[in-house]
Amino acid sequence: MASSQLERFNRLAATQALSASQLDDARAQRDVSTDDVARADAQLRQAQYEIDQSVIRAPFPGVVTERFIQRGDTCRSARRPCGWSNTADTEARATAALGLAANVHPGQAVTVREHGVEKTGP
Repeated sequence: MASSQLERFNRLAATQALSASQLDDARAQRDVSTDDVARADAQLRQAQYEIDQSVIRAPFPGVVTERFIQRGDTCRSARRPCGWSNTADTEARATAALGLAANVHPGQAVTVREHGVEKTGP
């Protein structure tokens, strides 16, 4: 808008229907408007950067089980923001007689029963 008004004022100044000071005022207003847009754009980029930095990404698929920080807290990389559980992998712990240890090998497929539900996996 300031640029189009400046163009109109330039045409008027060419016909001497506008004073030089009015033309200078129009130029100054255009420059101020341009600076305001640049400042707002920089503030928008800064806000977007801060939003991007506020996202916490888990190292694996899972669910958050507890929070150690609240909204607005500052979180450094050494501070653990929350506890989470891995939902992609299943972990089972079982006890067995020591004599059976020779029958179990890393990576071996096993069947685990959990409350009547059977699961088979490596």
